Amino acid sequence: MKTILTIVTASVSVLLFLISGCLGSTAANGDTWLIIVGMDTVTVSQIGDAWNGLNQEQREYFTRNADPVGQYILTYTRKLVLQTELESEGYLSDPGIVSGSDSWLGFMTVERAHDYFLSVAETAVTVSDLQFYRDHIGKSVWYTLNPGTDSSISHGPDHLPELSFGLAIHLDTLSTGQAGSTESGIIVRLDSVEVTDPALVAEALADTAACNQMATNRIANGRNSRWMNGIRNSMVEEYSISVDTAAVSRLVDFYSGNGELIEEIVVESDLGNWSSIMVRDGIDFLESRTYVQPTSLTWQFYFIENLTFGSFLAETLQQAAPLLVDSLRAEAESYLFDLASEKYYDDMVSSEVTVTDSDIEDQFNNLEAPFIIEEMRSLQAVIIPPDHMDDYRAALSNGNIEDYAATLNGLLYLAADSARPQITRLLRMSDIPGGFGREVFLIDRSDITSWAGPFELTESTGYVLFRLIDVAPEREALQEEVRIPLELMVRARLEEEATVVLMQRLELKYQPLVNDEVLENLPVDPGLWASL
Repeated sequence: MKTILTIVTASVSVLLFLISGCLGSTAANGDTWLIIVGMDTVTVSQIGDAWNGLNQEQREYFTRNADPVGQYILTYTRKLVLQTELESEGYLSDPGIVSGSDSWLGFMTVERAHDYFLSVAETAVTVSDLQFYRDHIGKSVWYTLNPGTDSSISHGPDHLPELSFGLAIHLDTLSTGQAGSTESGIIVRLDSVEVTDPALVAEALADTAACNQMATNRIANGRNSRWMNGIRNSMVEEYSISVDTAAVSRLVDFYSGNGELIEEIVVESDLGNWSSIMVRDGIDFLESRTYVQPTSLTWQFYFIENLTFGSFLAETLQQAAPLLVDSLRAEAESYLFDLASEKYYDDMVSSEVTVTDSDIEDQFNNLEAPFIIEEMRSLQAVIIPPDHMDDYRAALSNGNIEDYAATLNGLLYLAADSARPQITRLLRMSDIPGGFGREVFLIDRSDITSWAGPFELTESTGYVLFRLIDVAPEREALQEEVRIPLELMVRARLEEEATVVLMQRLELKYQPLVNDEVLENLPVDPGLWASL
């Protein structure tokens, strides 16, 4: 994500207004003001808390600097300036940006809730749980719940010790084909049993530590999955949730290219309402993380169900781990700021920068070092099928390798002309298949008769032979050959310059104040400021 601060913190120094504080006194405590931007005042302890909240990589960015504290205060002040501007110009309340942040929060709530409840489940695994797992490690079962009824459901194969303890104990008492009632009153029939080879079981049990770790993970995962399903079921029971199927179909049409996105309510529930815009933003976020299928009606319903579940799960997680939820909300605010600053950067910098042909030419003519086009080679490349090596050896011993090679297939995907599939286009060393570029590029440039190989590509493909056809020596690139990297270089420079100018304008606009005298007398470690 590219934001203004990404460039500014790494660019040349920008004007920062400093004033002396405390009017002659250098004494300071955690409540002493250190930075003022507009109506916002940040104290010494708040800056210290912010420092302690940085991760190791972020902290090292400042500690590598000749003046770590000065650079940190400068960066923090610029962030406050930018935040004030984003709020003033409405970026932090922009519906699209807020929706993007909400999508992040929903996704991360489900992910963190899963991790949290899994850790709780792992902690709850007992010695007797582990012993039961070890005693039944080689047993898998097929079974039916409520057999012979309209609600009959068959399951399996399921690893017996990973089932809920009551169900596992019950199934362990049944014979194949026998049915019985669990303590909770559910009728279960044992349909089939599969037992693992005792030698494999003994091998697994031999390493006690590894076996116990595997057992803990699998028992906990099973319990967590059942717990999450229980939460999902309670959501359906406790809340009224109505999905507009026609609206979902219109979303599918939109993603299929058969319609426009219509702003309408897709889900109405006691948990909140979701519009088509909110669903779209959620899909956009999810697409940045994993594979999505928004053109599928089934997938859309699945996704919408997870949207509502994420909201309900947030309430459950709030009760179980309020500090974790507070941390998530703080991260969501940070994500909102990143989205807003990215949009602001695009509006105020990227969209305002134009790279001309003259800019590109000037950049090319003033390069510190020229772009180099590496040496390239054209080859005759032929494939020897895996069961034809005897034919190759015979041709080699008879001295007619050229005639034999002419009967073989080439690498068509590397060919310069499909009519001559054995002759490749000019290839870089890294283009040579099988990772044999070094061997091919060791062939003398004047040797167009010798064959290199055979090299095994894969067991099923066979072997490849190479003969040099032509060499394009290393050379300096022409301007048009490197136009894209030149344009990127120019754009990066122009955007950096525009960013510096923009930050200067914002600092003049908001007049940030730093309590210079107090800053000079604080401990060199900002982490200590939190406890002053």
